[in-house]
Amino acid sequence: MKKVLAVLIVTFMVSQAWGLGIKVGIGGDVCLPQGTWKDSTNTGFGGALYAVLDVQVIKLTADVGYISFGTKTFEDATTGIKTDVKMSAVPVLVGVRYEFGAPVGPKFYAGVKLGYHFFASTVEISGFPAVTDNEDKFTIAPYVGVSLLAFEITGHYMIIEDANYIGLRLAYTIGIGI
Repeated sequence: MKKVLAVLIVTFMVSQAWGLGIKVGIGGDVCLPQGTWKDSTNTGFGGALYAVLDVQVIKLTADVGYISFGTKTFEDATTGIKTDVKMSAVPVLVGVRYEFGAPVGPKFYAGVKLGYHFFASTVEISGFPAVTDNEDKFTIAPYVGVSLLAFEITGHYMIIEDANYIGLRLAYTIGIGI
């Protein structure tokens, strides 16, 4: 938490020194697993904190969040053994976006983010101790969205090796240093 606060303070100071605008926001996420990964996990729900730094036409972005994919239960029909798989992720991403539209009204944007997802999973099999595994995976995410007043709606496609998902975010932002 101290590191996140320090980054926000430094970013604010830099934006003030250079006369740049910065928006910070908080949003709620819904994540829909894709491909074979959707067979072993549920829809994810979570949230994120993010910042957008205004550098002329291009905007620099950074966000960190938490997503819980819940627990999915599998049962072997012949033996009756149940397996519970619980999955969560902490995405940490930076990127760029380009905004277009009239000076007033909604602003549409498109961009790309790069970073890592830090996954944690727990597998519990009936009668055995739980096994926990942590791994980090490189992420690239193209995205599009629209902002109107203090609200943003963003859709992104997270490309993460074998754990791809479509994400939707509704966020509230405030501008500082503008």
